[in-house]
Amino acid sequence: MVVKNFAFGLTSLVLATTLATAGCGDDDSSGNPAGTGGRSGTGGSTATGGGTATGTGGEGGGGGPVANLGTELNVVAGSPTANADGSEAHPFATLSAAVDAIASVSDWDGTIVLREGKHVVDTEVAIPKNAYLKIEAGTTIASGPGISIHAQRDVEAVGTEKKPIVFTWAEEGMHWGSLTNFEPTSRKNVFEYVTFEHGGESDFNGIGMRGALSLNKAAAHISHCAFQNNEGDDGLNIKASDSLIEYSLFKDNVSDGLDSDGVGSPEVRFSTFDGNGNDNLDLGEGTKIHVHHNLIIHAGDKGISNGDGCTPLIENNLIVNGVLGIGIKDDADPIVRNNTVYGNEFGIRMYHHVDGFGGAKGTVVNNIVWKSAEGDILYETGSTALSYNCIQNLLDADGNDLVDNEGTKLGELPGILSEGAGCDDPLFADPDNLDFHLQSEAGRYDADKSEWVKDDATSPAIDAGDPDLDVGDEPAPNGSRVNLGFEGGTEEASKSP
Repeated sequence: MVVKNFAFGLTSLVLATTLATAGCGDDDSSGNPAGTGGRSGTGGSTATGGGTATGTGGEGGGGGPVANLGTELNVVAGSPTANADGSEAHPFATLSAAVDAIASVSDWDGTIVLREGKHVVDTEVAIPKNAYLKIEAGTTIASGPGISIHAQRDVEAVGTEKKPIVFTWAEEGMHWGSLTNFEPTSRKNVFEYVTFEHGGESDFNGIGMRGALSLNKAAAHISHCAFQNNEGDDGLNIKASDSLIEYSLFKDNVSDGLDSDGVGSPEVRFSTFDGNGNDNLDLGEGTKIHVHHNLIIHAGDKGISNGDGCTPLIENNLIVNGVLGIGIKDDADPIVRNNTVYGNEFGIRMYHHVDGFGGAKGTVVNNIVWKSAEGDILYETGSTALSYNCIQNLLDADGNDLVDNEGTKLGELPGILSEGAGCDDPLFADPDNLDFHLQSEAGRYDADKSEWVKDDATSPAIDAGDPDLDVGDEPAPNGSRVNLGFEGGTEEASKSP
């Protein structure tokens, strides 16, 4: 899949894609998820009859040994239990029944297929290591209070825009547990157009994972998914995982939207993080995650938290209207490059939090930090290197000049612009509507119109980036120097006069 032109008129690509195509709309009158309607995560369950249910079946006993199991075991909710053998003619009624049947056959190897419908899961399920799990589009998995499903081989859950797959609660007000995969050999999990809502967290084989979807060493491609209204520590929890997460929505989870820990190189791109109760993204424990081209708004605490020695690359994101835009602490050593951090209570903070760790490290370059209510930069401790940023206010709360770890005033560092010193106004196109492209007399990309337009003024943040860094994909004329902010180095960078 080649992604070209990320169209960071975010309302027209990332926000519209995740809200309208992740299967997160309001239910229509027939009980089937509309998938194209209202904003997700605003209270109503998206799975109150999801799909074209062939029946509603609670988990029941699987009976005795089943002879002549095929390599594909079908599960159709509400099917008769008599003579069930997993064939198309005699499918199992429940996921538990299929798992029990597998346990009775020593050399079986194959796939469990959850057919479209509403499946109620009311007992904990551990899918054997010799069973793949495939979930059809239009399927709803409604689990009882605290109930989890533990996969030990690859999961293929591929919904569509009109027929998403939904993991939800069976009893309104009683959150379920998690879907987990803790197997390092499970590298080809696929989740596409899947909604995880009203989940919690779980433990399996002594390992605790805290997301409605939890992957420990297992890897997945997660695309056009929604994680909303989950009540555990995280909506999505990945640990030592090389997963790719894209075009997905993390909204209104009680705590973190996404948590990435452990040695691994995951990637998060083209996604929306909106209104999670704690951090929108919580990065720690050495993760080397690449976070880029995301809309990160309304964080209850930090838009992106960097801690515990993590070494992420954070670039080309919009981090808007939260409490703290970016936190760097406890030996975290990130590269924070070409982001726009706007309208938060605090912009970027470098500090120490947990005993046993040192201060903040890393590099902060080519960013725009603007209109923070309480302070754009809080440099408390550490060795973070700042250069070539546009920072509105370089004073602390007492009106003193901000300094770095060596006592150098931030305004005297290379390439730093500020209000009254080279950048009285970055001249964003329309910040009230999340359009942070830089105005330019030579040409600015207008995502709503999908065309280039010319302005009456040119932003001082154009061609103001580190001259030693590559201009990337910026269109000509580009002055052979990268712009500041989220568009810098991209195909949508405003042109040089």
